[in-house]
Amino acid sequence: MPVVVRLQYCVIHMYFDDHNPPHFHIDTPDMGAVMDLRTFEVIEGSVDRRAEAEARDWAKANVDRLWGLWEEYSR
Repeated sequence: MPVVVRLQYCVIHMYFDDHNPPHFHIDTPDMGAVMDLRTFEVIEGSVDRRAEAEARDWAKANVDRLWGLWEEYSR
């Protein structure tokens, strides 16, 4: 599970050969969630609001990078 980025409140990562819909994983020490790459909504699990907002903001600013990784990893 490659780490994409370590932020202040969470870690964002993607799995190789992961399932659709396109998404990324958000982990905190106590919780985990999956965020849809198209809508930036949590589709599974939960993290605190601070971590969710941080992940969403980072993802929106780095959406091209995330889509590139999704394409690379989902081959």
